[in-house]
Amino acid sequence: MSQNTLSTAFTTLGWDYDLNEESGKYRLNFSYKGWFPVLDMEVDFSRRKTTFTDTNGVLQTARWYETNLSPAISIPLNLTNGKYFQGLTPKISLTQKFLRRDESAEITVHKTSINIFNFQLFYYHQIRRSLRDIYPRWGQSFELNLRQSVFKPGYDDHLVAAETYLYFPGFIRHQGLRIYGGSQWTRGDNYTFSNLVSVSRGFSGIFADELYSAKLDYVMPLLSPDLSISSLFYIKRLSMGLFYDYTYTQRGIHWVHYVSTGMEVRTELHFLRSIAPVEIGIRGIYLPDFNDIRAELLVRDQFRSPVLKRVIIH
Repeated sequence: MSQNTLSTAFTTLGWDYDLNEESGKYRLNFSYKGWFPVLDMEVDFSRRKTTFTDTNGVLQTARWYETNLSPAISIPLNLTNGKYFQGLTPKISLTQKFLRRDESAEITVHKTSINIFNFQLFYYHQIRRSLRDIYPRWGQSFELNLRQSVFKPGYDDHLVAAETYLYFPGFIRHQGLRIYGGSQWTRGDNYTFSNLVSVSRGFSGIFADELYSAKLDYVMPLLSPDLSISSLFYIKRLSMGLFYDYTYTQRGIHWVHYVSTGMEVRTELHFLRSIAPVEIGIRGIYLPDFNDIRAELLVRDQFRSPVLKRVIIH
């Protein structure tokens, strides 16, 4: 991430990994905040994946490459009052999607393009945190996303997603409870959208017409070593969390649920004296329906976190 002296122009270059589609995405974003409303331009490239049932009832996997060009306009309204951070941000964008065949895949798409109109509404209300708090002691955030294909006759692909995060104090000071709820409804006769709603940890390849998800996270700080290893990195905090996830999906006439539970251990670092904190950790997952135990490596920069991103920058 880079910004100018006046903090009116921000450029971000990054790479994200989609756990559900098991593929990475390269992205370049430029945001100009010197005017009102805020102007954004993002370009990203990824290898997409979806599944479907063919005429013989066999589950098939299709892959393709996708490049997106997305100009956007947003109006960040600062409603902060007293000890509470509060804000409302409506955002609209028009995404030009360029789809290209994946020659290595057995099933892919023909080279084509599609236009998607996007509307997003984000609201947050959180009490100010102390430096030792991992989550806000009290807080709420709500996000609504609408996506609809436009300008192409015969294309009626759309997605509606609603998400909320609720924060509560834990049993001991600086511990916290986070509750997540999300619902998603999608129709993709000609195009398949990526999931916006978070699914149960430990699962991938979940594609559905309707998706409902609930998650519980209880986190607690373990150590605050304030340890510097030369100028390479600074270890700020070590924390632990317990979680329980439940996802319920419908595709066609089939309803399926996905349950997982487990534990996470994270450390919060600053690499090369960067102001942007990075979380690195290990997640242990138990899938009770399959009696299976899995482990995952966690890497996340907090500026891209689903809830606190806007509040941290605020």
